[in-house]
Amino acid sequence: MASLDGEAPVKAASTCFVCGGGPLEAATSSYLRCPGCGHEILKEGQAQTFMLNDVLDPAEHAKPDLIVRFQSSIVRRVMRKDGLLVDIGSGSGKFLFHNRAAFRSILGVEVTPENVRYSTEVLGLPVRASLPEDLGVPSVVTLWHSLEHIPTEALDPILRSLGAACDGDSRLVVSVPNSRSLQHRLLGEGYAYYDVPNHLHQFSPRSLDLLMRRYGFEEVESFFSPLYIAFGYAQGALNAVMPIHNYYYYRRKRGARFGLPPFKLGGLDLVNSALFLGAIPFALALSLVDLTLRDLRGVLTVCYRKTASRSATPSPPTT
Repeated sequence: MASLDGEAPVKAASTCFVCGGGPLEAATSSYLRCPGCGHEILKEGQAQTFMLNDVLDPAEHAKPDLIVRFQSSIVRRVMRKDGLLVDIGSGSGKFLFHNRAAFRSILGVEVTPENVRYSTEVLGLPVRASLPEDLGVPSVVTLWHSLEHIPTEALDPILRSLGAACDGDSRLVVSVPNSRSLQHRLLGEGYAYYDVPNHLHQFSPRSLDLLMRRYGFEEVESFFSPLYIAFGYAQGALNAVMPIHNYYYYRRKRGARFGLPPFKLGGLDLVNSALFLGAIPFALALSLVDLTLRDLRGVLTVCYRKTASRSATPSPPTT
């Protein structure tokens, strides 16, 4: 069975696991970059982290939010059959929950125990910690901001399993932060999707394409992700002036309290909310750059299909 969770922490290699290039160079204080394909890996190794990215409350998931609506629209656009939907890194399960009626069967793969319990016991979803050996042929596989969280040693069996299971009508949708984006270039470590130590990888357009091709997938279509991108610019602007990285996001999305007393949280909430509203025009203006220049987008959202000429999965580069 292919699991998201690597068996043990793995220190960063000296060569790129995507293209075999090297030696890796310092990209930021926390990441090493391949000079060939631009892929970045966490300096401190590949230890799986466990996280709650949603408030686990049925009231929060009764209706699809804007992100789920966007994700669902992508799936309906690319799907060619309505058999099996597989969501890898399914988190709280809200995407699966709101798309369960569109497919004959669904499956979530998630490693954070609290998410698995909530998804199965509260939402009644079929969620497990690894891909089954008898997966069957998926109609659509989604990885919504999960690929960057998977340890290197776990990526190979997962993508190998998907490459073997998918057929010509299967579609694989991947959405990841873009390490070569305008946002990252402008904001550096203030980039909203700069998430240490949870993001073990920072993909470039080239490294994502190379990785997918290795397992027999080719790009079908690339999508502009307006909510992710505009939010990234706005949160990044706040990061440039506020002391806590991604405070607004963590409070709104995860209910984080940062160990602060209520009166301090209230004050920071007011300040961050006001600054976020003020940053929206800036965010919308810069989002136009992302709309026109695909490789500079803050987030890469790409649909893949099985390459007809590929029947076997090659081994990854030796590192």
